[in-house]
Amino acid sequence: MRICVPTLGEKGLEDEVFWNFGLSPTFTFVELDSGDVSVVQGFKDGCDGSRITSEIIMNSDVSAVVCSGISAFAAERLMKFGISVYIGAKGKVRDAVEAFKAGRLLKLEKAACVHATAHDECAARRQEEHACFEKWRSK
Repeated sequence: MRICVPTLGEKGLEDEVFWNFGLSPTFTFVELDSGDVSVVQGFKDGCDGSRITSEIIMNSDVSAVVCSGISAFAAERLMKFGISVYIGAKGKVRDAVEAFKAGRLLKLEKAACVHATAHDECAARRQEEHACFEKWRSK
């Protein structure tokens, strides 16, 4: 099984879990059976980030995304293509992988914005770049 964790940098298992899927600077892929780890660059362009990064993930043979927070839009896209989304990851990637294996993360059963405070702060800083804010806030 291969999972993906949004991360802050390129330190593999020792990197920090990033707070938001769509705005993540990098993504760390972990093959649970073999322990292989790889890192790819993320995108920093607001809502398109969620769209583009979810497309990268969908084309990467990933079974699950393990994250701290994710927008409803990104969660819906991933789940539509059979990729499970688990929230509540924190600390280092190594910690997130252990929490996933131990069943301590929450699996989303339906798409939802699960980072409302951070999302509100992000939108307040970059309203013109974050067009999805009002769309998801009004739901």
